[in-house]
Formats: sequence, C-alpha cells, structure tokens
Amino acid sequence: MYVIYTSGSTGNPKGCLINHLNVVRLIRNNNHSFDFNENDVWIMCHSVHFDFSVWEIFGALLYGGRLVIPDEIERKDFEKLSGLIFKYKVSVLNQTPMSFRLLSDHILDISGNEKVDSLRYLVFGGDKLDVSFLDLWIKSYPLDKVQAINMYGITETTIHVTFHRLIKEDIVTNPDKSIVGKPLPQTQVYILGSYDVLQPIGVVGEICVSG
Repeated sequence: MYVIYTSGSTGNPKGCLINHLNVVRLIRNNNHSFDFNENDVWIMCHSVHFDFSVWEIFGALLYGGRLVIPDEIERKDFEKLSGLIFKYKVSVLNQTPMSFRLLSDHILDISGNEKVDSLRYLVFGGDKLDVSFLDLWIKSYPLDKVQAINMYGITETTIHVTFHRLIKEDIVTNPDKSIVGKPLPQTQVYILGSYDVLQPIGVVGEICVSG
C-alpha cells in the first residue's frame, strides 16, 4: 500500500513496505475502542512522509467521513491550523505531544471562550507523552467530553500498536509517566530481556510486537 522511511535515528533509514491488510486491520478493527463514523471530520496535521498521516487519511476515508487537508503553510502555522479546526468543526484531532503543546495554546486562546464543540477525540502518537501540560486543556475540554488517547507504535508495525484512554488520575496523580496502554485488538506486545526472554511484571525490557 505504501512505503515510508524510518528516521534513521538508530542507523541508516530503511523503507518499510506496509500492505493494505495491515492498514485496514488497524483502522477498521471490529474490536476497536473508537467509535469513528461517517459524521466525523478529520484534519491532516502531518506530512505524507510521516505515517501518522496514513492514520489521518484512511481513518477518515474508511469510515466515510470528511478529511480537511491544510496546505503546508497552514499545517506549520498553529494559529492558521487552529482556525481550520474551528472552521470545519473537526471531531478527530491527531497530534504529536510537542506539536499539541503549541497548538493547544492557540485553540484555548482563539475567539475568547468559544470552544470546538465538535471535537470528540484527541489522539497522541509519535513521541513520549508528557501529560502534565494537559492540566489546563482538560479544564476547557473535560475527558468525558473529549477523549484523550495515547497511542504508541512505530513505522514497521503500521503506525499504532497500543491504546490508552487517559483519565484524570493519569494527569493529576502520575504526571511523570507516559502510559502506552495495552495492545490493540489482533496485536500482541511482549516485554523481552536478553536472549528474547519474557520479563517479569515491573522489569525493564524491550517492546516486541506481533500480530
């Protein structure tokens, strides 16, 4: 279906060949914790060189929803991007944590007390999530109104691997922890140590994915 190159942070970049079945399995999963539908409006906040964009494009299209595609200037200008989120009544917003720190300032500041009433999901991915900065956000967008989801994954495993719906205790009680959650349906996650031996609960290891 597509080839996207890794960042090369651990060596030379490599092209990952991802098939159609993997993308459909990720997005149109019968046991998914999401309830995406044809009324949702997604916005493409990421470059096509980053596989988060695949989630945005086909998350909208495979559910028959709408996809707002900003141009490059709008995508990089958080004031313009927040304006599009308001204008098109976006319901599914996907962000890397670092970008959302900046974007959320504009969303919270824009038009005084006006809110994006259409917003249903805020999905994080692509980097470690520092939940401490969400304290101000959830005062305007409570977690029972706008679900905040932390997802973890890598290019080779088709974008997302795990799912965790944030609750207030995560932000208030455990602000220093980035909770990656549990494997998505039809996916397994193992914490392995040396020689690929399963680690006991609480022991550090490497995440290995199958499915």
